[in-house]
Amino acid sequence: MISHVFFKKFISLYHILAFGLMAEVCASDSIQGKTYPDHINGFYDRTITDQMIASYLPKLQEAVQTDDPDKISAFIHYPCNLNLRKSGSIGEHKKIKAKEDFKVLFPKIFTPDIKNLILKTTLSDLFVNAQGFMMGDGTVWFIPKEGCEGGMTTFNLDF
Repeated sequence: MISHVFFKKFISLYHILAFGLMAEVCASDSIQGKTYPDHINGFYDRTITDQMIASYLPKLQEAVQTDDPDKISAFIHYPCNLNLRKSGSIGEHKKIKAKEDFKVLFPKIFTPDIKNLILKTTLSDLFVNAQGFMMGDGTVWFIPKEGCEGGMTTFNLDF
């Protein structure tokens, strides 16, 4: 027979685990849940708001619509990660360190598929976790802040 003390410890452990899992789910909720993590890609703050996301996405889409590398480069967080995969396997990994590097790689990154993905993404399509905001199954990751702290942080592209 299970002792009373063991049962109390078991229930306490169960509650600790259950609340821990619920907190983890809340910390990586979708944009529709209006819950953002305390830590997004190295930035420890709660300054990201729905209004920032709602204003950032259309501005990014407007820049992508122009197909102008200079305008789009303003929406890149440097250094930015570029991961190129070949048929699902690991391929090249590059760090885009500056605007000049981005402009050289622009045709390789901003293919018609990537442009279309960004242009068609709506707020309800976004997913958020501690790495930032994600478009298209992890194809593009970004932090919706303007200036040096925000922008697209990672591109995971198949070639």
